Amino acid sequence: MARVDVVGSGAWGTTIALLLAGRKHDVRLICRREEVAKSILRSRENTAHLPGIKLPESIGVEVLSDACLSGSENIVLAVTSQHMRNVLKHPAFSRISRDARILHATKGLEHYHGGKISGRRMSQVIAEELGLSSSQARRIAVLAGPNIATEIASGKYAETAIASKDSGVAEAWRGIFSVPGRFVPYVSDDVTGVELGGALKNIVVVACGMVDGLGMGENTKAAVIRRGLGEIIAIGTHYGARRETFYGLACLYDLDTTCHSRFSRNRMVGERVAQGKPISRVLKELIAEKRGEPEGPEMARVVFELNGHLQLPVLKMVYDALFSKRSASSCVRELLGS
Repeated sequence: MARVDVVGSGAWGTTIALLLAGRKHDVRLICRREEVAKSILRSRENTAHLPGIKLPESIGVEVLSDACLSGSENIVLAVTSQHMRNVLKHPAFSRISRDARILHATKGLEHYHGGKISGRRMSQVIAEELGLSSSQARRIAVLAGPNIATEIASGKYAETAIASKDSGVAEAWRGIFSVPGRFVPYVSDDVTGVELGGALKNIVVVACGMVDGLGMGENTKAAVIRRGLGEIIAIGTHYGARRETFYGLACLYDLDTTCHSRFSRNRMVGERVAQGKPISRVLKELIAEKRGEPEGPEMARVVFELNGHLQLPVLKMVYDALFSKRSASSCVRELLGS
């Protein structure tokens, strides 16, 4: 049994806490907002992000402002990319042990830092904010795969990828997360590939949502997935990731799952934009529906600004449909005609 602190009480963070508690680990769910923590303690349910799923009494629930992480052995960061750096600036993280294992479960890149577009991977943000040496940064791990939170929370089977440059750390996390017959992790040392695969696939999912919104069919969606995967690989290998990583759980299988999932917020973004709604309205709708803010739109903006010099037609299509005055229909048809 291990002690694990899960920071972030969205649907995914709550699901991770539930999954680990089922393995009889000593789990603490640490919420950024006090009202969320109080609500969970009162009802033993995360009604805002994971309604209908009861959390066992064995899961401790605290607010980050009150949490002490100095004795933490294993820390899971389930925080959205746009909030990761600010969360790590909290004084609680200044007291963590340099021997603590840190894993993040965030599928996104940093949007902006210091007033400039960043595009930093989460392992880079973590290492920078915690002041880790290069040898300490090698111990950071990432978890990513075709992991729909509501399905895992309800006990359905799933597989995932856990990557760390330190093989011992990756194996330790695999042991912590492994639930035979329910949740099966596979390990990798390609941190860059797993992080970029999980982040970049969100852009392609938005593109596939546009295809759905325009009623263009599954054959067209398959073509967009094929082209989009090629662009992900082009970007990923440009930044040093291994090509084969993108054909695994952290990218291709996650991409295929999310492009067809009715739970995918990024797919919903594309679908609603294709129906003529501006992106600002779509994001407000999703937040009002308590679905949270999807990563895809800002990923498209950040990645296009940093990599627009590359030949990436799917990325350009999504960027234009979301942030120019062009219709999604004209953007998709231009892609298919190219």
